[in-house]
Amino acid sequence: MPIPFDHSDFDFYDIIILMDHTEHRPMFEDRFPDKNEKVHYWDIVDDYIKAPEDVLPILENKIIALSNQLKNE
Repeated sequence: MPIPFDHSDFDFYDIIILMDHTEHRPMFEDRFPDKNEKVHYWDIVDDYIKAPEDVLPILENKIIALSNQLKNE
């Protein structure tokens, strides 16, 4: 399930990841038009659109890449 967030999260988190750019960007920009600099879109569609066995390896690779990026900062 998605985790809702509010304006205070932008002060606490360095990065906010939204999974599906097409689905979530319009909602995000409507609620937080001035906060795009902290948002990363991973373009991973929900598992009811694609099978979990297709989605989970993509998600795993994104998490590994983010982990490596954070280690190098």
